[in-house]
Amino acid sequence: MEASFMNYIVLGLLAVVFLICTVTDLRERKIYNVVTFTAIALIIVIRIFHHPQGIVMYLWGLIPAIIFYLIAVLTKGRGTGGGDILLILFLGLSTGILGAFMGILYASILTLLFAAVRYVVSGKKERQLPMAPFLTLGVLLFYLQPLWLAPLINIS
Repeated sequence: MEASFMNYIVLGLLAVVFLICTVTDLRERKIYNVVTFTAIALIIVIRIFHHPQGIVMYLWGLIPAIIFYLIAVLTKGRGTGGGDILLILFLGLSTGILGAFMGILYASILTLLFAAVRYVVSGKKERQLPMAPFLTLGVLLFYLQPLWLAPLINIS
């Protein structure tokens, strides 16, 4: 298969998985293992044969999931859920370490902004927010960043 065609397959898989997880996380506050495990298995098979950044970059993509797993262990499950960790694992294997960290960074900023606005408007502190919708937006911002970030940093 052609490399660009495989990139479209990865992007399509990423979009479908994140949309499914966003919907279920918003409706039921759950990310189903059947979705994430299937996606992880598929991306592992894809990455074995197609790794344009080099296979090591995708293996480094495991680090964010390990960090979130440690957070879950240290907070006894209150910091993040298992479905979120698996979704981040899938993200790291799909995009590599840079895509995973940037997606998580954008998601964290969006989450903070949402919680701050909600607090100012309603006076309610958010104890827990679904992570999948913010991760989805963070990954979308990562993929769209050449479109919105380049004009901001273009000084010439």
